[in-house]
Amino acid sequence: MYGGRGINIENVHADNEFAKIRDDINSNLICCAANEDVERIERRIRLIKERNRCYWVNLPNKKAPKVMIDENLFDINEWLNAYPKKNGMSRKYSPAAIVQGKGPVNVDTLTVTFGTYCEVYKETKNDPTPRTESAIALRP
Repeated sequence: MYGGRGINIENVHADNEFAKIRDDINSNLICCAANEDVERIERRIRLIKERNRCYWVNLPNKKAPKVMIDENLFDINEWLNAYPKKNGMSRKYSPAAIVQGKGPVNVDTLTVTFGTYCEVYKETKNDPTPRTESAIALRP
């Protein structure tokens, strides 16, 4: 994905699990030692966990299926990458714009957010069966 956008990655910071792919990538792989952390990665994980808690505290669900948890984490990452970073590569373009070529977010088109209860159109028949199905939104 990065190569297709003309971005050359010089260094990859990872833990020892990634040492086995050292020969498969065209970057300098820097593996941290056991029980050692890469501060930028740890900070990002804390941020995602914090956002995750913010979503779930407002939802009525006490438990959720794995697909809902996965989509929540995907949604959090999408939003974090949708806006330019304060100390990022560009103050004008977001990481999603730079790497994926996505345009700016149009908030006028966002009608539902993650966890919103929805009635979704199913199909129309000429009988008294319901035409909608109850659902929970996983993405906008």
